[in-house]
Amino acid sequence: MGGDGGVIASNRRYMRGAGTADHTADAKRSASLSDEVGADRERCRQIMTTCAVTGSSLNFQPYGAGEKKKDEADEGVTAEGAIVACPHGRLYGKEAAVEALLRRKQKGLEGGEEDEADWSQVRGLKDLHSVRFRVVAAGKKGSTSFVGEHHSQQRHIPVCPITGVELNGAVAAFLIVRTKSKKKKNKEEEDTTQPNVISERAIREMGIESLQAEYGPFDEKDMIRLAPPHVGGIFDKIKKDWERRTEEELLAKKVCVTV
Repeated sequence: MGGDGGVIASNRRYMRGAGTADHTADAKRSASLSDEVGADRERCRQIMTTCAVTGSSLNFQPYGAGEKKKDEADEGVTAEGAIVACPHGRLYGKEAAVEALLRRKQKGLEGGEEDEADWSQVRGLKDLHSVRFRVVAAGKKGSTSFVGEHHSQQRHIPVCPITGVELNGAVAAFLIVRTKSKKKKNKEEEDTTQPNVISERAIREMGIESLQAEYGPFDEKDMIRLAPPHVGGIFDKIKKDWERRTEEELLAKKVCVTV
């Protein structure tokens, strides 16, 4: 007390700045992760809006819009066969994808090297599945955009037919691949005027069994995650699962041949 030089605080919570040191390394790691997530999100957006072969914008115009012209319709479903997807969840204009397969086949016949390394998951047309999006006019009331400036380049945007959320790569979206019947007489024709891409949220809310009535028959394991992100290892898992399935198919064929 008085004249003894004061009291030295021993409790760190009373000391200015104590315990709040700026960890530069942590800040850099956080910034790096943020940049990685941002870049991955942009990559997913690109996959959901452009052809993986040509880089050109996908055709989201609704088909069969009645008396209105396709680019004037407020909403609808994209044409059957206009857009296709591969097992890795990449999207393609079908015409461009078929031409790319023909070029690859021709190079193989001529002894040339196959290009497009990340195109190897497509062995042929059987690995390309038709994609039909539910689309609405860009800027329509009730729809929102993850990257709004791109709407000036698109008249229509794809949305989930159940939840209405925009399918722009920011939310998980799945392509429903119907199970093909081996018995032709029992084969049910697929309604190609109905969309076959829904959001993960719709799957959670409706459940696989409930979705069978309108979108089935289909097997959950055959659903394709569109534009899977690299962050979190989601794409790598999809890639490994597909490689495992193709190996199992090849093994099964070899067994059938030897029997």
